[in-house]
Amino acid sequence: MSISITVQLNGKPVSAQVQASTSLVDFLRDQQRLTGTHVGCDTAQCGACTVLVDGKAVKSCNMLAVQADGHAITTIEGLANADGSLHPMQAAFRDCHGLQCGFCTPGMVMSALDNGQYTDDIVHQGQTYAVFVRSPHAHAKLLKVDTEAARSAPGVVGVFTGEDFVNVGGLPCGWLITSVDGTPMKEPKHPLLAHGKVRHVGDQVAVVIAETLAQAKAAASLVHADYEALPAYVDPGAEPGSVPVHDEAPDNLCYTWALGDKAAIDATFASAAHVTRLEYRNNRLIPNAIEPRAANAIYNRSDDSYTLHVANQNPHVERLLMAAFVLGIPEHKLRVVAPDVGGGFGSKIFLYAEETVLVWASKQVNRPIKWTAERSESFLTDAHGRDHVTVAEMAADEQGKFLAMRVHTRANLGAYLSTF
Repeated sequence: MSISITVQLNGKPVSAQVQASTSLVDFLRDQQRLTGTHVGCDTAQCGACTVLVDGKAVKSCNMLAVQADGHAITTIEGLANADGSLHPMQAAFRDCHGLQCGFCTPGMVMSALDNGQYTDDIVHQGQTYAVFVRSPHAHAKLLKVDTEAARSAPGVVGVFTGEDFVNVGGLPCGWLITSVDGTPMKEPKHPLLAHGKVRHVGDQVAVVIAETLAQAKAAASLVHADYEALPAYVDPGAEPGSVPVHDEAPDNLCYTWALGDKAAIDATFASAAHVTRLEYRNNRLIPNAIEPRAANAIYNRSDDSYTLHVANQNPHVERLLMAAFVLGIPEHKLRVVAPDVGGGFGSKIFLYAEETVLVWASKQVNRPIKWTAERSESFLTDAHGRDHVTVAEMAADEQGKFLAMRVHTRANLGAYLSTF
């Protein structure tokens, strides 16, 4: 079904025929050739497709072209001044190095023009602030966490450790793998606050909640944890260490997975005229979004419900896993709101311990609690990627024709399994 629409596009009237199902982003990109508006996720999460409709930021992948009929649309191409100079917001992104890779930048610029609201911008009545106390060790027994001094510090409204969470579920992994021998992968416990052992530098051992962020930081510095350091296993290229990171995985291996006909491949390699072998490392990387991870949780005692504002790329999965698998509350009792996310690169698609702790603790202190990661804190706690050690082999005949490929990769999954 073809429908006629007329819009004011970047200050000029445009009439066009569109299908009823045509999205606004497809209309802009395919019919109007305004390709500065990008498609990043197709699920209205990432914001790369953001444009202004009557001056308000809208994710154009989530709006039909027919809905724009009679309205004014501004894309990134319509911001520059008539003399070709940049709009002040574009210039600010350039001058303050906010471009990152550039793909999402148009959407960020358009969102910022509508006075974008990020998680850290939200302040509730009676707002409190959380600071996490973190392990300096990669692997250690956690002998004791002394919080007495912190509890009596000015402004403190609550201090919690792993002892408070022994009856609270841990973070689940939502994608399970079966090993080659048919056994399920090992899924070690992932406590919200470390209990008995820490497993990476930055593992949270306590949370301090206070009236102000400064008071929370001051009180957190008074928390004293005793550790007994253990050997750290940091190189996936080396053989697994003798001291397991998790008791559930004594060999420090989560699973061994395979694809292909091993017998046929091995036979082909044995008779091949040429075999080329390559060893390489796909190095670890750390996502680095403009806005670090942030969360703000509030409990409503009138109906025993929670609201969580969180910089998350997948709020529906966040609600499902946190409510049903960790906190054991009905999903309708938890509302998860993802404001402008401020970049994610996949690192904000997971369920993390910090926001889950805040939701749980908001009921304990009966106050809203906000936490925003510092940049160095994000490097320690956001889900990392890659870190694979790989041996790849190619078998060929005398003429160089490829016959078979064989790859073995040892992948570093980190101290704990992520959501996926």
